[in-house]
Amino acid sequence: MATREEIYAVLVPVHGDTLLLPNATVAEVLSADGLDAIGSGPRVGTRDWNGKRLRVVSFEILNGGAAPPDSNRARIVVLHPLAGAPTDSACGILAQGYPHLFTLNRAALVKTPLRDSDISNIVFSRVRIANTEALIPNLEAIQEAAA
Repeated sequence: MATREEIYAVLVPVHGDTLLLPNATVAEVLSADGLDAIGSGPRVGTRDWNGKRLRVVSFEILNGGAAPPDSNRARIVVLHPLAGAPTDSACGILAQGYPHLFTLNRAALVKTPLRDSDISNIVFSRVRIANTEALIPNLEAIQEAAA
């Protein structure tokens, strides 16, 4: 069990980057099969999930980059609605592989500078965890982009 100095976290691979999320924000990980693509922009499609249409966002596009290439390893990381948001406002992030669950403590984090290409209201911070650089995204901005 994690101590007060530790949290369960998830590393989510996206094209050319890695997202760092608290595990408590992740509801489920789904196959990207069945994703119904929609127009351009960060909202890339919808998928059936728990009797609803789950809105799916590309973090790469949201952060000003290009759409990720199609991949057989693609997954949808379903995020719980944020506190105060309607319970049906769950959304998904298109990941480029399987998320990795681990226990994180503050001592393992080293803050690194944002990239020039990062959009400051989308990326809160960048950190290094051992050999992995990851970013901490603005979950509210992701949820708004999915709406």
